[in-house]
This record gives sequence, C-alpha cells and structure tokens, in this order.
Amino acid sequence: VFHAPFFAPCGFRFVAAMTSQKEALEEAYPGVQAVPTLEELLKLDIDLVVVAAPNSEHGRIAIQVLNAGKHCVVDKPFAISLEEADAMLAAEKQSGKVLSVYQNRRWDADFRQLTQLIGSGKLGDVVSFESRFDRYKLSGLRGWKGVPGPGTGILYDLGPHLIDQALVLFGVPEWVEGDLFTHAPDGKVHDGFCIRMGWSQKRASLSASTVAADHDLRFLVHGTKGSLRKVGLDSQEASLRNGVLPTAEGFGVEDEGVDAVFTDGETGKKEILPSTEPGVYRSFYDKLWSCIANGESAPVTSGEGRNTLVIIDAVEKSHSSGKRIYL
Repeated sequence: VFHAPFFAPCGFRFVAAMTSQKEALEEAYPGVQAVPTLEELLKLDIDLVVVAAPNSEHGRIAIQVLNAGKHCVVDKPFAISLEEADAMLAAEKQSGKVLSVYQNRRWDADFRQLTQLIGSGKLGDVVSFESRFDRYKLSGLRGWKGVPGPGTGILYDLGPHLIDQALVLFGVPEWVEGDLFTHAPDGKVHDGFCIRMGWSQKRASLSASTVAADHDLRFLVHGTKGSLRKVGLDSQEASLRNGVLPTAEGFGVEDEGVDAVFTDGETGKKEILPSTEPGVYRSFYDKLWSCIANGESAPVTSGEGRNTLVIIDAVEKSHSSGKRIYL
C-alpha cells in the first residue's frame, strides 16, 4: 500500500515480492513474481529490497539483504533496539550498499508547510512544539501490532513518525521524558504515549492516543513572533488505502478546512495560511533513485533511523524509572 504504488513513477521496476498471496499480487501487479522465501528473493537479479515486515523482523532481514549485496529500505521503525540498529549500520558499511528507512511523513503536506514557515522566520524562535497523532479506536491496535512482544505497541507504530519530524526540525534533544499507557478496554499493549523533549530553551511534546474522539489537532507551535495551529491529517494515507495512485490528479492535496492558523504575537490578529504544496511521499523514492543511480545522499540516512531509536530507548527508560533521561 505505501511502497509499491511509487516504484514505477519513480523509475523502479517491481520484479518480485516475498508473499504467500500469489493471486492477489498478480491481480494488483501483473508480471511481478511471487517468491516464498527471502533466500529465493535474494537469488534474483535485483538491486533493491524493501522490507515491510513486522517490526521485529526489520533488523534481521535488512542485515541479510545487505550481506547479499543489495540496497535496502526498511519500514519504520528502523529497528527495535539500539544494538540491532548498530548491527544494521555495521552491515551497511561492510556491504557498501544503501540502507534507508521509510520515514514518509517527512513529506506530509502539513509538515512541509510547517517546515517552510519555521524556516522563513514567521514564527520567530520556536519555544514550544506540540505534535499529535490521535485516533478514536476503542479496539486498540490490531494485528501483530496489538500483541505483546518486541517492537509492538503504539510507540513503535506512530512514535517514529512524530519523533523523526521533531528531529528533522530541531535535532537530537538534550533530554527526554516518556509515559506509556493503555486506554483501550481490551488493550494488551500500550496504545498511547506522551513524550517530552528539551533543547536549551525549547520544548517539544509528542503524543498519541487511540481513545480521543476529538482528534483534529495536529500541530501547535509557539514562537517569539507568533503561534501556529494546524488541524487534520495528511490525505495521502487515506488515498493509498482507497486505491488512489500517486499519479492521480490532486493526489496529496490537503482536504478543505485544514488550513493553518497563525496568531500574531504583537497584535493577536489571526491569519489563515492555506496549504501551499501537496504531500509528496513519492519524493522518498525519487531521492532514493538519485541516491542509488547518482551517488546522492539517501532520503533518510541509517544514522537518522538510529536516532529515532535513541529517543524510543530513552522513552522506555523514562517510563520505567519515572525519571528524565539525559542524552
């Protein structure tokens, strides 16, 4: 859903997939070969392998792919521990191949607009950053994500998105505080989190919950010149799940009613800031093509993927100890 639709538009040829659903693959992508094992996949004449497996398998598969001399993209989270992340970086270095992580929400329309506004200085110096991913699902997390085990729960599901966006904007923080909780009536894993991070005079609050009927707020940013409030979610995920191709007209354009609102600090005047650019998840694969073909930088580096694990590790330590974790 989140990878294959971008292959052809970005210059990649979809050769094979490791799946037991041969008929479904043939229907969606005629001519693409279905293989039953990773070993058979790696014997094929391919350059790149995309790992969209359960989180606990990311590291093992990525290392095997790199050792076979293939470039590799892993879905988020990059890994489920710092030790695993370090092993992946070592395999990348030894192989000389590219290892990247699919942090596609760097190319959300709302985050692109926010990045532009902060960079323009319109908000002044940012002092407070709030980022939320709330939903209303009393059933909690579904499938393997809702089963207790390594890499499951919402911190490893939505956490990497919010953490990566904060790191893109502000870099690695000086300290982290984290709280994990379960609110779904029959939940067996954490389905909510609150993360606080600090840089000198700047603070960030990242949170997610599956029990939030009012879940419109996405970003709330305060700066020395004014504040920015943004509601709604980027449209690309819903479009892809509904079978809309990224080449379709209007793909990535924000829905009506989700314009950002800027409040001027001096006058208190509110200004509607319409979205200026659409979301473009395909930028990840466009940049990946240039990386592999022309030696340009990876769209998301393995080191950046590791940095999200630094924060996740600190969140878990803070939750267990009840203490602030200094990095």
